[in-house]
Amino acid sequence: MLASLERDSLKPLSEWAWTLEDYPTSPVFVPRAPGGPGRSRYAGRDPGGHSGYLAVVVHHDDGFRVELLDAADVSRGPVATLAPPGGEVIPFLIHGAWLPRAVPAPRDLGRLSFADDLDDRLSSLDPGLQAAARAVAADLIQEGDRHPE
Repeated sequence: MLASLERDSLKPLSEWAWTLEDYPTSPVFVPRAPGGPGRSRYAGRDPGGHSGYLAVVVHHDDGFRVELLDAADVSRGPVATLAPPGGEVIPFLIHGAWLPRAVPAPRDLGRLSFADDLDDRLSSLDPGLQAAARAVAADLIQEGDRHPE
């Protein structure tokens, strides 16, 4: 169930419930009118009290869908739904965030690889698990999980 609560009293203002076959993930707030004159690029005209939408990824046996609810009245249910064709899936999302635009990380950003992080921890595992962890690390290195040179 998704609920809008009054700020000071936490009194429920509106609610939306999914069926038992659905598994909604954490909602993401998306401001209604970001980035215009007098507006923050992250929010609308009134940060902390602005209007917008809640985007919710809903998993189910047939795949998933993204539902958009009006944050001011979630009890209306989805105002828009997006679903991919037949049975496509995405990984389960625990949390998400809305950003005005996505920008790739700099190429020279240092990065710790999975293999580099193993050395201190492998000694506590039994030999079979150590071998499995080394095999995963080797596969990741082959797929490009390396430190920038």
